[in-house]
Order: sequence, then structure tokens, then C-alpha cells
Amino acid sequence: MSGGWSLEPGERMRLERRPDAADVPLSALGFAAIALAVGVPVWWIAGLPGLRGLSLDRGAVTGLVLAALGLRLVWGEIERRCRRFALTDRRVLARFGVFRRHVTSIRLDRVQHVVMARRFRDRLAGIGTVGVATAGTGAIELAWIGVRDPAAVLAAIEQAVRDAEVESEAGSGRRLG
Repeated sequence: MSGGWSLEPGERMRLERRPDAADVPLSALGFAAIALAVGVPVWWIAGLPGLRGLSLDRGAVTGLVLAALGLRLVWGEIERRCRRFALTDRRVLARFGVFRRHVTSIRLDRVQHVVMARRFRDRLAGIGTVGVATAGTGAIELAWIGVRDPAAVLAAIEQAVRDAEVESEAGSGRRLG
């Protein structure tokens, strides 16, 4: 076991990561926009004079919006700490989930494509997402979300795939040409 991973006999860990801390506030931006889009008009309405029967206090509205944003950030950090990624000499792995744990494992000899996606805000923070697809699916089956230096992660996975191909060809007795 390395870092809580169940490795096969003889399997070696090449890289282990978790999402970068910068991913927490960045992933909460959409929630923050919605909270402000709802909170600001309610806050404005709460300050209008003569609204009988409507007991809104601007301080309470502000407190609720800030509390919701705070809870979203706390949840994001909990979620980040429950997410782990690993690359061995045989597999690419991802583990995630707070209440229900999920583990995805793809053998390197099955990897068809490795892609990197970086939104503008991700590029500013130096993070990104690296996805792995196998032959015949046409979809990303495993994603390392919010990792620091995604170009290096992409290169490490591609190198591990090439190394696995060379090892497979050498083990099968075929000559490399």
C-alpha cells in the first residue's frame, strides 16, 4: 500500500497528487455568482421603506449570503481532501467521494488518449484537469481535476504509457522497429 492505494505485487508508484488548494475557491465561483445574484436584490429590497409585513434585515441577508459562501468553501475543501490521484508503472488511478468512495483504475496498456483542459481562471492559478480515455469509448473515463502543473502530469502519464508499451513489447519477444 502506498498512500492508501492497493498496489499489485511489484507495482511501483510513479506520481501521486491531489487537487491544488486553488481549486477550492475557483470551483465555488459559480455558486458565489448565484448567491450574489439572489442576495443583492433581496438586500436591496430589504432597504426599501414602507414594505409592510416584510421583515427583512439587510444585516441578516448579508449574513446568510456570507454563511452560504463560507459553507460552500468548507465543503469544497472537504471534497478536495477526499480526492486523490495516482500513476503507477501499470495503472492510472483516481479516488474521490466524501460519503461514498469511488476508485477508478485504468491499465496503461488500455490508455488511448490523454488530454488537458484549462479554463482561463485555471491558467491564472496554474492548475488544470488531465483526462484519460481508453479505446472505443470516445469519452474521458478518468479525470485528475484541479491539479497543479497539469502539463507535467500529462507528460508523466504519456511517458508511463510509452514505457508500458516498450515493456509489453519486450516481454512478448517482439523486436522494436
